[in-house]
Amino acid sequence: MKKLLLIIASALLLLTGCQDAHATVNNPNEELVKVGDTSITKGEVYTNLLVNFGSYYVVADVTEKVVNAEIETTDEIEKEVQEQIESNKSMYGENWEYFLNSYGYKTEEEFKNSIVLGLKLNELTKKYVYENWDELIVQYNPKKAIVLSFYDADSANAALVELKNGVDSQEVATAYNSNSVGTPEIITSQSAYSSEVMSVINTASTSDDYAMIPSNDNLTTYIIKVLETDPNNIQDEIATTLSSYESIANESDAYYFKKYKFTIYDKTLYDNMVSSYSNYVVQK
Repeated sequence: MKKLLLIIASALLLLTGCQDAHATVNNPNEELVKVGDTSITKGEVYTNLLVNFGSYYVVADVTEKVVNAEIETTDEIEKEVQEQIESNKSMYGENWEYFLNSYGYKTEEEFKNSIVLGLKLNELTKKYVYENWDELIVQYNPKKAIVLSFYDADSANAALVELKNGVDSQEVATAYNSNSVGTPEIITSQSAYSSEVMSVINTASTSDDYAMIPSNDNLTTYIIKVLETDPNNIQDEIATTLSSYESIANESDAYYFKKYKFTIYDKTLYDNMVSSYSNYVVQK
């Protein structure tokens, strides 16, 4: 079945003509299966697979080609792949082969290739962020900050004293039962903090000390320290954060599909793509 689906995808990618054309299969009336008086033809199977799976496999196939054209398989990627494989082998032990088969991988090499593709796809989204840096920085307004939250105001007050005395924020978070771990993070306009917290982050200077603010729900007290406001000083951290956003990943997909002039000529496929994968439909 997988081979049939890949054949469909390849055929549709090679199809030329007007947008209202329809891809066809040779000998569509040839019987493939017959049960009693009912037969299923090659054309019927082709149409069913095209309608139900064609869009998915075309997107997957084109994505792989775009990723490989834009991103090299670096030593860092190879190292990460090997680490993931070893981690999974350690986890599944003697059930390793069963794990591979249960997820549809015939060999370890197929599993490796899927990891490589995933890592390269992440790198492609990061590349999109860098290529559209100025626009995205204006849109997402990223900052680097530490945000600690506490349900107990007394704990928050005690934690603030420790922080101002130079105690590590992660140690303070643990010692005073913070709801957060106390590690620095990239905060953007899409971060899920209250308007009060975001207001402090967006107006504070890196020279400011830790600030404490109550939440508008009167239940949570926040302690905030802004560490960096210049995005050019934390480019990789920002790119990693932004590339994890689904909205940016979708923008990246559309950006590179358009760059490579992805065009759909089959009308059935086009309609299915508009319905299920509209962000990939970039042709005019």
